[in-house]
Amino acid sequence: MVKETPFETGSSTGRPKQASGEEKHEPFLFDIKRHPVTEDTKFTSPRIMRLLTWWCGFHGEMPRRDQFDIIDFIDLAPYICLVEALDPECRKFRFRVKGEILVEIVGPTDTDLIFGLPGTGYDSEEHAALAHYFNDVLTSRQPWRCHGVALRFGVTRVALETIDLPLADDIGQPRYSLGLMDIVGRPE
Repeated sequence: MVKETPFETGSSTGRPKQASGEEKHEPFLFDIKRHPVTEDTKFTSPRIMRLLTWWCGFHGEMPRRDQFDIIDFIDLAPYICLVEALDPECRKFRFRVKGEILVEIVGPTDTDLIFGLPGTGYDSEEHAALAHYFNDVLTSRQPWRCHGVALRFGVTRVALETIDLPLADDIGQPRYSLGLMDIVGRPE
C-alpha cells in the first residue's frame, strides 16, 4: 500500500505543493527492487542497454571515470547521475551530477549534500538506505538494477528502471557510480 501525502498541483516549477503551499522535494519512489545485474537480467530501456553495453565493452575490467565522456552520451545526459564515494571504504557519498529527469522524479539534491552509512554522521534514515545501495554497487564492482514505481512531478505514476555502474578512480579503485534512470511506462 502506497502512503499518499496530500498536496495541490499548480507549482510554477512543476513540483507538487503540500496543502500548506510549500513545494515538496522529497523522493516519490515506491516498491523499488534492487539487485545485481546478471546474464539473465532483462531491461526494458534502450537507454540503459546503451550505457550497459558501453560498460561491458571493457571486457570485465571496471572502466575509470575519465574513460566516460558525456559528449558520447549527450542525449542521455538528462537521465544520468554520478555519485562519488568520499572515502576508500565507500561509506560516505555525494551526488556530483544529477540530470533533469532524475530531478523531476526524486527532486533536487544539493551537490554538497553528503550522505553515508550508519555511524558516519551523515546517516539520516532516508540517506542511509541510499548509501547502503551505492556501497553495494561499488564494493561488488558490478552493475546493479533498480525498478519500481515513481511519481513524476509528484503526480503521475510511472514505472521506472535504473542502472548503476561502478567506475574506478585513477588508481583503479571503485569510487564513482554512473547511473541512469529511465521511465519505462505505466505501472501495472
